Amino acid sequence: MMQSRMRRMSLLGLVAGAVWLGGCKSAPPPEQVLLYGPNESIYVTSPRLAQALRFSPTPLVDRTGSNMEVSVPCQSLGNERYILDYHFVWYDERGAELAPAMGWREMIFEPGQTRNFQATAPNARSTGWMLEVRWSNL
Repeated sequence: MMQSRMRRMSLLGLVAGAVWLGGCKSAPPPEQVLLYGPNESIYVTSPRLAQALRFSPTPLVDRTGSNMEVSVPCQSLGNERYILDYHFVWYDERGAELAPAMGWREMIFEPGQTRNFQATAPNARSTGWMLEVRWSNL
């Protein structure tokens, strides 16, 4: 009876250890960059932040003017105020990054709020874009 109890305790300890180790391994590293969107054109630099935001699957891209305009609707899914930084990177038809680079802009999301990340390309050669979003004050 004592051996049976010891076996159960050992087995329980092994199972608990495996669950604990499995939980540790499942967390992605903090430097991982996550890709979203149909064209993988939206990058969120934090797994926690990525889970707290819902991006529209269809960003609004307007090419009717001389410079491309992009607007990406996004909803905060959290119960806290989020202060974020974002910027767009613009590309030409060869995939080369265009200058001048856009600086980071701040955007504040209240809980449940939907806002648009938006910008206009720096020149008429822009044919592609990428949006990067991160926590503010990094």
